Amino acid sequence: MDHELKPSAVRLNADLTKPRYDQNTFWGRYRHFRETASVSNAFASKDKIYQAEKLIRQYREDGTVPEGTTEDALWKAKRLYDSSHHPETGEKIFIMGRMSFQAPGNMIITGLMNTYRSNIPQMFLQFLNQSFNAVVNFSNRGGDERADTRHLLLSFLIAVGTATTVAYTLPRTRLLSVKLKHYPMVERTVPLMAVISANAINIPLMRKNELSQGLKVVDEHDKKLTTSKVAARYGVSQTLLSRILLASVVMGLPAGIMYTFEKTTLFKIAARIPAFNPMAQIVLVGLSLVIGVPPCLAVFPQKGSLPVSSLEPEARKAVRSCNPDIQTVYYNKGL
Repeated sequence: MDHELKPSAVRLNADLTKPRYDQNTFWGRYRHFRETASVSNAFASKDKIYQAEKLIRQYREDGTVPEGTTEDALWKAKRLYDSSHHPETGEKIFIMGRMSFQAPGNMIITGLMNTYRSNIPQMFLQFLNQSFNAVVNFSNRGGDERADTRHLLLSFLIAVGTATTVAYTLPRTRLLSVKLKHYPMVERTVPLMAVISANAINIPLMRKNELSQGLKVVDEHDKKLTTSKVAARYGVSQTLLSRILLASVVMGLPAGIMYTFEKTTLFKIAARIPAFNPMAQIVLVGLSLVIGVPPCLAVFPQKGSLPVSSLEPEARKAVRSCNPDIQTVYYNKGL
């Protein structure tokens, strides 16, 4: 029996249990992340986020919305809610950890990394970058596991140590030092190599609990079945690959553009302006983030799937005990 409508409330027919766009296609995932990772979401006021959350909760409870609320307005509220809350825990994400904050948060640090490649500035900027990444990695972890403070600190310190060590030692290796003399573009990849190396260590470490204890797997109705280490390996590796791709786009594209631009007469004129080079790098990185974040996040489905037969024996047995006929399970890979 339908619930009685609240005064000044109407029913809509939107299914908020699923993203608005088809997540089985790259284009659908791209449209989803283009909206949820939009910079405008990062600067939404607390009141606006609260109103969006209130609207979503009301709709989930009884399928109604205040009179005058359109389906587009409901999806807009869902987009704002998704961009500011963890998909598994429902916790509100600290603003620096939101994917919508990637462009404003990363553009200055990364732009300066591309500009100042000498030892001390580069190592300091790598430290800032890994501090920012640590917040993002933890905020967008998969599943609903909580990491202890000691583990988070260890992951952060190892990532900082890796990034600064690579940034300092890579230009001094015999092979690369020779290349730097003949191929100046190679030097510009040093900050990128440092970031990739740190990500390769930091992301698995940050999500060590998932890898050791397993990631929650669910059925098509989001009912928890068990935890799986195989699912955790897939989720962490997919997250890592998409982050490496994102770093390559965000750092490599501006570096290549500036390398080409520096050969022109126009650059020699513009370079007379104080701070032109770092400002140009920051702007290019910002544009690369706005353009690059949605497609890089859309490479893999947020809700990954695995055949039951590919799970480890313990997880496979647990799934079969819940539902002997199930063939596919799902997991949240994290961002």
